[in-house]
Amino acid sequence: MSVFNGKNIAILGGSGTLGKALVRELAKEGMDRGKVVIYSRDEIKQLEMIDDFPLSKFPFLEFKLGDVREIVYGT
Repeated sequence: MSVFNGKNIAILGGSGTLGKALVRELAKEGMDRGKVVIYSRDEIKQLEMIDDFPLSKFPFLEFKLGDVREIVYGT
């Protein structure tokens, strides 16, 4: 079982190269508790990731659309 099992994880820029690699590793391990939030501003890449990691098979994933600059700078 993953050491991340039971943890809540946010991956900022999650639909990019590093985010996809992290999700791929977490998907291999599997999680039965906790969640992984993929936060990204690229709607197309998020839809592609949902195709690669369907929520029916990976219910611990949650996709959020947004820009980290909104959090940091409040714009």
